[in-house]
Amino acid sequence: GIDLAYTQMFHATNFANVKVYREENWDGLGNAPENAFDRPLIAQFAGDSADELVRAASLIQHEVDAVDLNLGCPQRIAKRGHYGAYLLEERNLVVRLLSHMVKHLAVPVTTKIRLLPNERDTLELVKAIEDAGVALLTIHGRTREQNKMSVGKADWAAINKIKCACHIPVVANGGVETYEDALACQSVTGADAVMSSEGLLENPSLFLPGSSLLVGGERSRMQSCEREVEAFALAHRQLNFAQEYLELAKKFWPREGVATVKGHLFKMLYHILEVPANYDLREKLGAKGNGIKQYEQVVQELLETRYSSIDVAIVLTKGAIVSPVSWYRRHREGHALALQRVKQLCVSGNATNAGLKERLLEKRASRRIAL
Repeated sequence: GIDLAYTQMFHATNFANVKVYREENWDGLGNAPENAFDRPLIAQFAGDSADELVRAASLIQHEVDAVDLNLGCPQRIAKRGHYGAYLLEERNLVVRLLSHMVKHLAVPVTTKIRLLPNERDTLELVKAIEDAGVALLTIHGRTREQNKMSVGKADWAAINKIKCACHIPVVANGGVETYEDALACQSVTGADAVMSSEGLLENPSLFLPGSSLLVGGERSRMQSCEREVEAFALAHRQLNFAQEYLELAKKFWPREGVATVKGHLFKMLYHILEVPANYDLREKLGAKGNGIKQYEQVVQELLETRYSSIDVAIVLTKGAIVSPVSWYRRHREGHALALQRVKQLCVSGNATNAGLKERLLEKRASRRIAL
């Protein structure tokens, strides 16, 4: 369901000057097997030097469809390195970087920003970015400070104001966990497109109709048996994603090897591995020294034994077929409380499995975390 993809964020100075860094982060599409990659693709760079950004992007611009300047990264490393969202208050620098890239690169230049604390400052920055010649603007509907435990709700109304003031395509980002979220985001913001990042890492089918499972809405009023069926379907969907990903990883082995593969598997299987009955397999997946063979064994064990049927899954997981919290929501308020509830249900040895199941579903249905 994806029409456009971005690479991971490359540090421009390192990419331009350090061959090892470049080789570890860019395989080179020209060397890939025929039809082994998807287009269109935008290469994403971060940095505060106009010359280094152009040098880095020039090395691969013939293999991508556009080059993006990341002005949205809120991580501490971006603060130390003076890039990402920590450049947003330096409007003159931002304009200088983008203007230089537009002038010297042969492909379109795009950029992604976050909201500034002040609406007027945000709109003035957007106007300056547009005047610099940028072809497309992506807006994450949160400020730099709104991340991790302070993530907060994405401000789609603010994105709409920016869209109304812009004459270039606008992509809305933030608060998109499901297909329904994507539709709502586009409706509220009026954006030309919708972006998801963390949500897609967990559910690669996010942008396909009917891909939403156990995400609230009408599902909160389902009968227990219906929710069990959907929980089981969710588990199998994620396990199938994991199997497909492992096959792709073997075919196109990532430069950083097992660390990359393990990271993706933990995201895809988060709903399952956060169930206490599956902690042993979570530990096996995370154990040092394990490789793709052990990862395949974990997925196979889950598919063929613990989730071989819905009845088996209910018994072996003591009613907690999947965790009520997704990887996307792991930093939301109430996450720890929700997981503690699951643990309490699963260790109550005196209760019947049916009783555990009913209590879990009741608690899950009564709890909602805002995006």
